Amino acid sequence: MEITTVPNTSHRPKVYCKLVRRIRRIVKLTQAQFGHVLGISSKAIQSYEQCWRPVPIRVVVQALTLLAVYRMRDGKVKPCWEIKPCSIGERNTCTSYTIGEGKFCWFVTPRHCFPKGRKGQPMLFPCPTCQVVLNLLDTR
Repeated sequence: MEITTVPNTSHRPKVYCKLVRRIRRIVKLTQAQFGHVLGISSKAIQSYEQCWRPVPIRVVVQALTLLAVYRMRDGKVKPCWEIKPCSIGERNTCTSYTIGEGKFCWFVTPRHCFPKGRKGQPMLFPCPTCQVVLNLLDTR
């Protein structure tokens, strides 16, 4: 399953529901277990995965965090500067690098890395097609 770029923000809910399902499968949890970990019901997980309800950003962030921690165990989390080549100077001024060593850049929000949202403003939350997020989703 591949997540494709969705330029129109009205389609983001569909991208997020696919993302939630994919993360749950990578961490090898049932809908009930995943819901328990995220503090929501298994019915909510089912609704998100089926795209019956939009996935709240809070759930996306929690799911990505769980995935990042899961992937760190197997040593497969690359720092963001290896995925998006950044100079030493850029890294030294980047919040993600100085706080999270580049492992949670999608969460710490260094705005200069993110795609532009509506009206050309940086997005507050990264697109699920960001190369750093796609690296987390890579199961090879």
